[in-house]
Amino acid sequence: MKLLDRTGLDFLMISIVAIALISLLLAFAIRVAVDNEIKNDLIEARVVLKERFSEDVELPKEIRAIDEIIEMVPVDTIDFQEAFQDTLLMMLDFEDDKPVLDREAYVQYRYTENINGRFYRVTLSHPKFETDDLLLICMTFGLLFLAILIVVLNLSNRIAAQSRWLPFHQMLEQIRKFRVTEPSIFDLQESDIDEFSDLREAILEMSNKISRDYHALKEFTDNAAHEMQTPVAIIQSQLDIMVQRDLNASSALYLSKMQHQLSKLKDLHQSLLLLSRLKSDQFIEREWLRVHAILAEEIEELKPLWESKGIALEKRIVDCQVQANARLLEIMISNLLLNAIKHNCLDGRILLDCQTDRLVIQNDGPSLKVSPDALFEKFAKSDQSTASNGLGLAIVKEVCTFHEWSLHYSEENQWHQVSIIF
Repeated sequence: MKLLDRTGLDFLMISIVAIALISLLLAFAIRVAVDNEIKNDLIEARVVLKERFSEDVELPKEIRAIDEIIEMVPVDTIDFQEAFQDTLLMMLDFEDDKPVLDREAYVQYRYTENINGRFYRVTLSHPKFETDDLLLICMTFGLLFLAILIVVLNLSNRIAAQSRWLPFHQMLEQIRKFRVTEPSIFDLQESDIDEFSDLREAILEMSNKISRDYHALKEFTDNAAHEMQTPVAIIQSQLDIMVQRDLNASSALYLSKMQHQLSKLKDLHQSLLLLSRLKSDQFIEREWLRVHAILAEEIEELKPLWESKGIALEKRIVDCQVQANARLLEIMISNLLLNAIKHNCLDGRILLDCQTDRLVIQNDGPSLKVSPDALFEKFAKSDQSTASNGLGLAIVKEVCTFHEWSLHYSEENQWHQVSIIF
């Protein structure tokens, strides 16, 4: 949910609660005000009635005005104090021209009055239905006004907020387009909002630091790769010269070991260099590639290796195309095949399953001596006695991460399976 929508929702929820509370307070205030007004009217009516009835000799027991009902009962003395009370009276009403008795709410004012030397118990009854109608009208218009006010405020706030948030969205769009491998300068709009201004300065400072660190690392990697190639090439040339000479068996053995270790050093150098470039996103070119064709080429190149171990190769391959970096896809497939061959058994089996959305490589081999979670980490080896540098599967993992592919490993009864979901 967007922040603007979340803010609007919170504002709406608070407004609903506020309207409910205001409605209750408004209803209570109107009720109290109207009740007090009715009581004041009844007290004024008492004064008027006393002046009028003081002129009459015979007083009726009940008088019905338009709204009020006046009851007068002679008494000997003042038998109770004056009081107000709410009550229900049975009143005659008409529905569809038929008389119907209905209960209606009234306010009664009861007191004792001395008129012409006699005491009367007087009851003044005033209907409350007018009060209820007034309360309903006031509440309806009040709530309608509040609802319209809240809608107007919410809409105006959203319109204003969209304008205020423009610098943020512009910064966000520039961050999404930022690539450390591409020279780019943030063109961020300045804002008079302090928080956005601080964010702008932080983004500029962070992007500059990232660019400096990246170029420093890239320069170091390139220099290290170049500088290491020279001594390795010199050593290799010297070893090649020594191989051409007549050597005794002991010297030849030492020379063979040196060549083997130098070959491992060259592979390690190339693997570390490849990992460094993967981490720094230097492989940005992508194209549509035929996985099944690259897989067939790698199988043919590695044929002497798996045939020398007597490995039976089974294939279930269909046409599969992915958008990837060609060099990285070749390295990944080659590393997976080499891993399946190196860690296989004599006269073992390899099953290659290439489908439209995945590549699965299965092979025989001894059970792992490391955790499956650590298998794809740098320098991880399932068997420390092997000549592997422990970077092959780490490179596979980085290639999958670079292309946003899913990598899974499983083992059951010494049958290993590596799956890549494109």
